Amino acid sequence: MISEEQFYRVQAILDGRNVNKISLSHRVRDKVDFPLRRIVHCGKCGSSFTGGWSKGRTQKYAYYRCSGRCTGQSVRVDKLENALKEYLKTISLTEQGIELFQLFLIKVFRDRKTRLEKVRTRTDAELEILYATRRQLVEKNLSGIFSDEIFKEQNSIIEEKIANAQITKHADLFSKYDINKVTDFVRIKLADLSKTYEESDLSQKKVLLGSIFPSGLLWNYFTWLNHTISPIYQSILSISGNSVTDGDP
Repeated sequence: MISEEQFYRVQAILDGRNVNKISLSHRVRDKVDFPLRRIVHCGKCGSSFTGGWSKGRTQKYAYYRCSGRCTGQSVRVDKLENALKEYLKTISLTEQGIELFQLFLIKVFRDRKTRLEKVRTRTDAELEILYATRRQLVEKNLSGIFSDEIFKEQNSIIEEKIANAQITKHADLFSKYDINKVTDFVRIKLADLSKTYEESDLSQKKVLLGSIFPSGLLWNYFTWLNHTISPIYQSILSISGNSVTDGDP
């Protein structure tokens, strides 16, 4: 079974190692109490939200506020978190959508595995030719046709080609993954994004949100405004027949 950390790393990689997503998951200043810092932005001025604590009569309250100079008011952490989880529910995949996406993953996996097997077949043929060429080179060197200098030069070229071909032949990326376990994992994580978010740790939350919303989210202190859903997740929604317009829950 692949780990959650591997799953979220794959999401980031699939979307082209987006700088925003990578930075979201590695900022040392991030705090567990404020997972949406620098992810959510002010709908009035566009500045990112920062987090802080407000002291009430009997206890402290965590809140987000705009880091810019606009007059945007603060918003309670629990209010923004609940609003986010409600929105994530609306873009979670349906059961039918998950089944379609799983079929798509299996097809892509098999197609790529087939291509890899064809590459290996071609590599085997290439290696046979290289081995034969190397034997001929040795024979010509021993018979005096090629000098030691020419032999070393030509043999170095052939050995490099053989090494590269062997790397291609033995690269067994697909054997590391059980496609059935991967699709089961996807079913669990995409069926309820709200639950996935809630059960994730800080870095996982940031990679998850960064994978879906590469440019962050805009909050106008009442609801979410227009934002961009990443191409990879929009494609998943399209496959499932559950396409969501950017910024439209």
